[in-house]
Amino acid sequence: QRVNHLRPFFGGERRMSGLRVSDIRAYIVDRQRSVIVTGVGDHQRERHPANGQINRELTTLKRMFSLAVQSEKLARKPHIPLLAEAPARSGFFEREQLDAVCQHLPSPIAAVVRFAHLTGWRVDSEVLTLRWANVDWTGESVRLEAGTTKSGEPRVFPFTNELRQLLREQWVAHEELRRRGTICPSV
Repeated sequence: QRVNHLRPFFGGERRMSGLRVSDIRAYIVDRQRSVIVTGVGDHQRERHPANGQINRELTTLKRMFSLAVQSEKLARKPHIPLLAEAPARSGFFEREQLDAVCQHLPSPIAAVVRFAHLTGWRVDSEVLTLRWANVDWTGESVRLEAGTTKSGEPRVFPFTNELRQLLREQWVAHEELRRRGTICPSV
């Protein structure tokens, strides 16, 4: 997938031997200005690619040059500068902290928070958009379809005891809504 961003900019009639640092910098500026649409339906958002994403593309380009030099197809490779990246994510809740926060939340919101904590899925675009059709009770897994995740790749998460219990509780609430005449396909 990283090559998909490199190909339009560097492809065509351009030759690797003719690429200079200025071309790489122009690519970086072009990517920083580009817009990515994420999410599905009402949850779509536009954003610019993160420096880390651009760096992964640049690393792919570096590897392409290294392989070309190693196989003696090229005599040299240009310097490929990388962008500064944000530090790795931190500040995740420990179990006790999660339980303490969830005690103060309304039960539907606490269920969302617990599901996100168990799966690591994004709340807006992956948890809140989850449908019952994506819950496989027989196979004991929850799945996100291709195109609905940030990467565009499908994702499957197997049931844990805690996830199974959480989904059962949500199913009971779903059935209660149905008995009252409200059909809700969302988990």
